[in-house]
Amino acid sequence: MQNEELRKTWVELEESRQKFQDLYDFAPVGYLSMDEKGIIIEANLTLADLLDIKREKLIGKAFILFMDYDSRRKFHKHLNQILETKTKEICELKIKKQGSEEISFDAYMESIPMYDDEGNLKMLRTILTDITERKNAELSVARLAALVKSSEDAIIGVDLDRRIQSWNLGAQKIYGYSAEEILDKDVNKLIPSHCAEAETVILNSVEKSELTKNYNTKRSTKNKGEIDVSLTMSPILDADGKIIGTSSISRDITHVKNTERELEEYRKNLEKQVENRTKQPEIANKKAEKCD
Repeated sequence: MQNEELRKTWVELEESRQKFQDLYDFAPVGYLSMDEKGIIIEANLTLADLLDIKREKLIGKAFILFMDYDSRRKFHKHLNQILETKTKEICELKIKKQGSEEISFDAYMESIPMYDDEGNLKMLRTILTDITERKNAELSVARLAALVKSSEDAIIGVDLDRRIQSWNLGAQKIYGYSAEEILDKDVNKLIPSHCAEAETVILNSVEKSELTKNYNTKRSTKNKGEIDVSLTMSPILDADGKIIGTSSISRDITHVKNTERELEEYRKNLEKQVENRTKQPEIANKKAEKCD
C-alpha cells in the first residue's frame, strides 16, 4: 500500500512537472536564465523560435550575440544595473535572429536576480517579449501626430456632445483661437448662424458613419469675420468600432472664392461691354434711316 501511494504521488508530481514544463516552453514570451556575464544557462522553446535557432544551441552562448550594436551597450548597462541594485530591471532592445544582420525585432526585456542562501548570485531570470507590433503602432501614431501638428489645414476633433477635443496649429492659424481658448467649447462657435441648419444635417450624416468630402461652407473666426472653407468630415471610432465623435479637416479657400467672384464679375462686365458694342451699330443704322 505504501509503494502504491508513493507511485501515485510520483505520477502526480511528474504530471505537475510536465504541465509546468509545457507552460514554460510554450509561453507567449521567451524565457531564459543567464549568469552575471549574460551567458545563457536555460531557455524555453518560444525564445528559440524567436531567435530562429534550436534550443540546445542556445545553451552556453552569450545572449549579446543576438543584438545589434546599439542594443549591446544597453544590455551591458542592464546587467550592471541588476548587479548594482539587486532588483528587477527592464530595457528595450533590438534583437537579431540567428545568422541574420537584417531580420530583427523590438523586444522588451525584464530581468530579476536570483540568489542562494548565502547571498551569492545564482542566475538572472529574464522574460523577453516581442513588441514589434506595439513599436510600429507607436511610430505610426507619432508620424500621424507630427503630420497633424504641422498641417496647414485645420484638423479638429469633436465629441458626440459637439465639443471640441483636439485642435492643431493649422486650426489656430485659420480660426485665430489658441487650443487653450477653444478646447471643450461648442463647435457651433465656429459655425455662422446662417449655416447652422445645413451643418446639423452634415454632422448627423457623419455620425451615421457617412463621409463628407470637399464640402464648401462658411466658418466664423475669432475676429468675428467669416471665411470660406472646404470641409471633409469623418466619424471617429473607438477600438470596438463605436462612433465616439467626428473629425474634420478644413482648408481656407477664401482667396479661391474671391478669385472666382472676381472672375465672375469680370465675365459679366465683359458680356455687358460686348452687348453694348453690338447695340451701337444698330443705333447708328436707325439714326441713318431717319435721316434718309
